[in-house]
Amino acid sequence: MRQYQPDRKDLLINTAWGIPSDTLSAEEAKNRNFVLFEKRWVTIEEKELLKKQNDTYRSLRAIGLLFAIVAVAPAYFAFIRDTYLSSIISPTVFVINAFIFLVTAIGLWEYSGWARYVATALAVLSIFSGVGLITTPIVLYYLHNSVARQIFLGEASAEIVTVLPDSMRTFKLGLFSLLLFPLGPVAIVKGLQAIRRNKAAGLPRPTTAMVGIALGLVGTLACILLAVFLLRVIFFQQ
Repeated sequence: MRQYQPDRKDLLINTAWGIPSDTLSAEEAKNRNFVLFEKRWVTIEEKELLKKQNDTYRSLRAIGLLFAIVAVAPAYFAFIRDTYLSSIISPTVFVINAFIFLVTAIGLWEYSGWARYVATALAVLSIFSGVGLITTPIVLYYLHNSVARQIFLGEASAEIVTVLPDSMRTFKLGLFSLLLFPLGPVAIVKGLQAIRRNKAAGLPRPTTAMVGIALGLVGTLACILLAVFLLRVIFFQQ
């Protein structure tokens, strides 16, 4: 299994984890409650943690690749294929779009902290494209789960990695509000409560709660627009 950040020994996957299978017999490993994983003996807890860390690292790379594709694809169809996009959108817009997405993609591949925030904003904005309704919840999960927070925040940020339950609840409510719009205001209220509790405890503002609030705002806006649309249909339909 690959070490994505060899200098980050606070993450198990970046260490010389486990015991080589040829140095320990199966019987002895069983007596010590070890299981075989990637030709090495580990505990069940270590196996689950390694799988989660590996999945998160690979998913962050995949998100970076997705962002690179998003940067290049519109320009390809607009200029190389000469589609209608080139006649309605200025080339400058494509250049700016490509620059932002490519730089963010590189930042994600290098696990830079700033790239996580920019990617979060871009993922939320992509909701308005329609496709984002499917991809955004997945992208936000892998940007803000417990392993991702540790990867981006660094070894010295163990206090910040331990997120209060209210913060994670806000994040989940925000995600669900993209499908169930009325949950948007609930996510906003829960997020503000989590921020207030962190402030009282002398901790930084929880990023997870702030992302949940942003998603809640999107859900709330969608809920208002849907309500206006339904009211127009009910009362103004002839």
